Amino acid sequence: MTSLPVLSLDARWRVEYFELDPDLYEFGSTGQPVESLMGWCCEGRYDEGWAAWLRHTFWLEPLDACVNYVLEIPAAPGRTVLYVNGRRLGEFDGARPFRFDITDYVALEDNWIGLRVECGPCLAGARFGEVRLRTVPCDT
Repeated sequence: MTSLPVLSLDARWRVEYFELDPDLYEFGSTGQPVESLMGWCCEGRYDEGWAAWLRHTFWLEPLDACVNYVLEIPAAPGRTVLYVNGRRLGEFDGARPFRFDITDYVALEDNWIGLRVECGPCLAGARFGEVRLRTVPCDT
């Protein structure tokens, strides 16, 4: 069997900042580019009472096999909330990595991942690990 693809989702994110209050913030089209999620942190001018909305779009090609898609985020700042295609999937507590089967939340072609990160002192020193989308065979 040929190896199944692993998609690195570290690069080509966009970020927008907003005041904390609305939990359901809709990302606009003017976010600033983020070269690498692993090197990103909240800008210093945004402190407590602010959050960042990071968004990454990606494309899934059809494969000739039955597969599931597992999103892996080995490290993230505490209180990071994960969204896939508009659905809230969970919150990172800082103690263990994200590992979500997102098969039921993605489609072939266009998809997006959103990360809502609260800014402030608790974020100091917390960084993201490389975000990957692992393609795994379906259970038979």
